[in-house]
Amino acid sequence: MIQLPPKYYKYLSLQNKVIAIVGPIGAGKSTLGPAVVGYLQRCGIAAKFIPEDINWVFLKKSNEKPLKFKFPFQLNTLQRRGNTHRAAIADAKTGMVVVEDRDPIADIGFAETHRTWRVDGKVCIDEEQFALYLSEVEAMALPESDLMIR
Repeated sequence: MIQLPPKYYKYLSLQNKVIAIVGPIGAGKSTLGPAVVGYLQRCGIAAKFIPEDINWVFLKKSNEKPLKFKFPFQLNTLQRRGNTHRAAIADAKTGMVVVEDRDPIADIGFAETHRTWRVDGKVCIDEEQFALYLSEVEAMALPESDLMIR
């Protein structure tokens, strides 16, 4: 067992856990994550931060031409976040606390907003595309994070 001062024992329950920080762009997820990890490390708990994995060129394209790129961008992002999440789970199994920027399951809400976002009278992700997105989420069979900070 890790030798911790008794006041830090309460944090031992976070070992082997994945904590996801979720929220809109600019909410402070990438600032809060390293701060949480730093605090846990100072308390003697092994912890790691996993930043958001995103294709920034693809994001820019999806914002410039949303009707063409929003759906493929969402699928690409889902795959990337799924891979990151699986890595976080593997790291947590070693006994550490893993804090990740975003969560693939929580991203469903972000994808869903594009069902109503209209450009030239057309939605960026139509019902058929959203159903396909959800089927991909289901096929990936990703476990939820142990804790989400919103």
